[in-house]
Amino acid sequence: MLIRNFVPAAFGLFLTVSQAQASLITFTATGAADISGYVQFDDLSFDGSSLQPVPNTFITALDLSVLGEIYTLADVAVGDFTYIDSSGLLSLLPMIVDGSGNLADNGSQAIAFWNEIFGDPIFDGDATLVTGPSGSSPAGDNFYAVQWVATISSVPEPDTLALVGLGLSGLGVLRGRRRAA
Repeated sequence: MLIRNFVPAAFGLFLTVSQAQASLITFTATGAADISGYVQFDDLSFDGSSLQPVPNTFITALDLSVLGEIYTLADVAVGDFTYIDSSGLLSLLPMIVDGSGNLADNGSQAIAFWNEIFGDPIFDGDATLVTGPSGSSPAGDNFYAVQWVATISSVPEPDTLALVGLGLSGLGVLRGRRRAA
């Protein structure tokens, strides 16, 4: 009797919790020659505001090529910030709108986000990418009009994975008892 009630209860709990998922937001650089790649954030750091300073420590992946210079997660300027609009007022997807300090410094060159200086409106997700010599903060020698196209990928929460395991183990117990009987 206990096992008969266990499976439906575990399945119902799984369905309830499985809807709570974290997402990774990937911003891909487009629109500028010789600049490609992406920067990725965990959306748990976003609070739904229009100009939120998100610490660069929330960057989960970085793979950018800027005029032949390569930047990876190891190059992220962890003491600086990226400004994100996750309010949904201008776009359903979060947008990079500015930066404070550098995004990354690879020891040769530094890069940073800057508010858009190549058109209007200023905060529409086309944060300018700025380069400068390593150690400059913020980088500010060369400005490039880059569009940051956001995509979302869901990541199951650890609780969800635990519930899946619990459900599968419950089914295993049921199967074992049926064989024994």
